[in-house]
Amino acid sequence: MKKVLSVFLAALMVALLFTPAFAADDTYNVTFIGPSAQLNDDDAYTYYKSVNGEFENFVLDPDGGYGYYSVDDAYYYLDDLTDKSREVFDNAAPGTPEYDRYSPAKWENCTVEAGSTVSFRVITDEVYDVKTVRVFCNGEQIYINNYGEFAVVADQDLTFSVAERDINGDILLRNNFAVVLTSGEGYAAKPVLDENYHAVYYGDSFRFRVRLSSGYSGEQMTVKVVRGDSMLSEFLGEDADMLDSIIGNSETLRSTGVDSEGCRTYRIDNVTSNCKVLISGVNKESSSGILAIFKRILRLLLGLLGIDLGEMLGEDKNPLASYTVTLNDNLNGTGISYTTNHKFAVNAETGNNETEVLKDECVMIVVTKQRENQNVNVTWTPRENEDYTVNWQAYYDAKTQKTTWQAVWYIDGINADTTIKIIAS
Repeated sequence: MKKVLSVFLAALMVALLFTPAFAADDTYNVTFIGPSAQLNDDDAYTYYKSVNGEFENFVLDPDGGYGYYSVDDAYYYLDDLTDKSREVFDNAAPGTPEYDRYSPAKWENCTVEAGSTVSFRVITDEVYDVKTVRVFCNGEQIYINNYGEFAVVADQDLTFSVAERDINGDILLRNNFAVVLTSGEGYAAKPVLDENYHAVYYGDSFRFRVRLSSGYSGEQMTVKVVRGDSMLSEFLGEDADMLDSIIGNSETLRSTGVDSEGCRTYRIDNVTSNCKVLISGVNKESSSGILAIFKRILRLLLGLLGIDLGEMLGEDKNPLASYTVTLNDNLNGTGISYTTNHKFAVNAETGNNETEVLKDECVMIVVTKQRENQNVNVTWTPRENEDYTVNWQAYYDAKTQKTTWQAVWYIDGINADTTIKIIAS
């Protein structure tokens, strides 16, 4: 009897040792918790299955999705397809080679067999930095494996979530970008705030100022920003940015005001890539006027020869285009005066006080008032920056023992007929 009992116990132990912890037909629920309302973005991050273990070189698709070129030069496009792991589309993008376009499925809540591996990646949209993502399974942090994926064997119900706040309590860290400022002969560009120099977060603005050196003029100064990396940089280096600005792959910035030190201020809105600021047209004061005169003479000579650059290049590309600037004021009896860098005269036909300004030139207006509490402002149309601000500087005349106050307005980048008003109230 004892021998039979021993054999039975031994067989039972063997059965227990070699029986799996779960039955073959066991299944577990897998739940993927998506972005919450605090991110204000349903697509802040998404869980994606891998395709053949290849998930690399992600690029932003022109229609707003994400994808990557795999080692076989196929373009893999990530979208919300869930019925297939691979789906062929027509083209990767307009104007690019017709690579096969595939779409790995997005992970959604599901049921998986016990013992199977749930493997995925977390992809953020362009606002957030994917390197800051922390992933949790059932409340415990999990880490990327050697294949660059999160992988968990299903031996219980699984709930995956992403930490939406970092250790400092901030929401998923946004991507940040560098704004490169350039300095040259006669000018220097610096950030308005020191902290702006270190990082500009996705969607934020970047403010900087331009200081002109003594003896230099900014009447023809043009400030442009080149967004993103130039396609020509591989061949031309730093010269590629300047070429991009010449051929139009740039954005002309208008001054947002004048700070307390007399520097013109500028702002780059909605930074979503690395940027480089390019400044041109800063000349010595004597040569600045000569350059303007030369451009006017050249325009006159071309006109005499019957050559219209506007028709040849298009008015927006014509470097010698000119515009009419009209100046009005209501300063009679106020004691307020002003000077400009252009000579205005009454047009006999229109009766307006006008001058002709070449494209991208600046109209500078220096207003002087006798009393500090006098209200005077300069407005103009068309106008891109509604929040233009100036600082009034006090000047004491030792001879007259009187103090006056001055402010400077720079209306730069003139590219249309413009009306300026100087209003005292």
